[in-house]
Amino acid sequence: MIKCPQCLQIRDDGDLPCPHCGEVPYGVRNRPSQRIADDAAEPRGEPKKLGFGGMEIDLGDASSSGLDLASDDDALTVPVPRTDATPLAPLKLEPLPGSPPPVHPAFARPAAPAAPTPAEDGDARRLADYGEPGTGPLGAVRYWWHVSMRRSELNRRRAETAETAERLQTERTSRLAELARQAEALHPADGEPRAGFVRAARAAEARRDEEASVSAAVVSEREKRLNDLRSRLEGLKKELAPLVEAAASARRRLDDLKSELRRTESALKRAEIEQRNAAELVAKRREASADPSKAAEERERLLGEVDEIERRGPELRGRIDAARLKIEGLAQPVAAAQAEHDSVERSLAELRRIEGEVKEKAEEAELELEAERARSGERFQAVSRDVENAWAAVGENVLPTVGADGPLAPLARAAAESAEKAEDAEQRLSLLDRALACYDHDVFSKGKTLAIVGGAVALLLLTVVIVLIIS
Repeated sequence: MIKCPQCLQIRDDGDLPCPHCGEVPYGVRNRPSQRIADDAAEPRGEPKKLGFGGMEIDLGDASSSGLDLASDDDALTVPVPRTDATPLAPLKLEPLPGSPPPVHPAFARPAAPAAPTPAEDGDARRLADYGEPGTGPLGAVRYWWHVSMRRSELNRRRAETAETAERLQTERTSRLAELARQAEALHPADGEPRAGFVRAARAAEARRDEEASVSAAVVSEREKRLNDLRSRLEGLKKELAPLVEAAASARRRLDDLKSELRRTESALKRAEIEQRNAAELVAKRREASADPSKAAEERERLLGEVDEIERRGPELRGRIDAARLKIEGLAQPVAAAQAEHDSVERSLAELRRIEGEVKEKAEEAELELEAERARSGERFQAVSRDVENAWAAVGENVLPTVGADGPLAPLARAAAESAEKAEDAEQRLSLLDRALACYDHDVFSKGKTLAIVGGAVALLLLTVVIVLIIS
């Protein structure tokens, strides 16, 4: 004899519906992957979906598969009180070869406790430890402060518990999926509902493989584009190297010719200045030698200086003529060197512009490739989780049929233990959520408002005191 987890009445052991409330044991009837309703009013022929682990598994045409699955709203982890005593059809489990269907499954999950009512939620209040709301303004402020501090601590614990619950849920799904794969390898399913879950798992695997293939093709295409751009960059660098050298050589030739031209122009200017100075000196000496007031010896000396200066005239004119001739001769080479330099610089600038565009495209292609890899990884992880959830649904069907001494017993035991740990973590998380919300919101809001107003008034008074002291 056992106690029914739904109505708490004493009933016979086994998998049959409870004679009092019609509920099947939780380990069989109320699993998220095995909720089966016998609702004759539900239209047949529509594709049925089953919720498991936050996903939806499409089992195809329910009329062809022999399944009559409940809607997504029935996929609960806590038994729902029934309003009538109409018995539901028991779940038809497919036993493993060599063992009859167990009367009491060795690894069936115990019934989850019903969610406590607000009147029974003393555990949440004790965990929260908010205390009783204070009376008066000061009591409200103290209550607000105490609740704020406790909620900060509870939020920290909730974040840790949520992380643990997620990890345990992932472990539970993984162990159930492994159990399902091993069971399918030992004894392929040939009956419903397990065969329907297996088909859903195979379909999820097909979608995963298709996603992997499509993602690989997209990534391969983007990699090819990036490699093409990188190859183009390497080719441009090879084209740039000789052009850079040619531009440098043209710049050196132009600089040498311009330097020679500047030196020649400087020499011409110096010679012309010397010629003008000599002419001015000759004129002054002649004028001085013609002065009758000067002595004869002085006039003779001035005339001798004039002759000396005039003897340098041909040499200065020769330097000037040579400089002008050289300048005329350098004009064409300088122009040619300038044109060659400008042409090479234009070609170099154009090639560098193309290189910059290709480099920019290569950087964009690299970013797109990394983004596509990240998106592909996320999509593949999502479909892989769908596959694990689908196989876990099979494992939920297999778990109650595993005997205590069968070849799958170790896997079933590990799956049952991980499921129990995950449920405990979910219950702790639910308790923390309830604890976070079980404070007096009115007193809390009043205390918060009073604290803000009081702080503002205190700050204003402090400012007035400081102003009075300073003045």
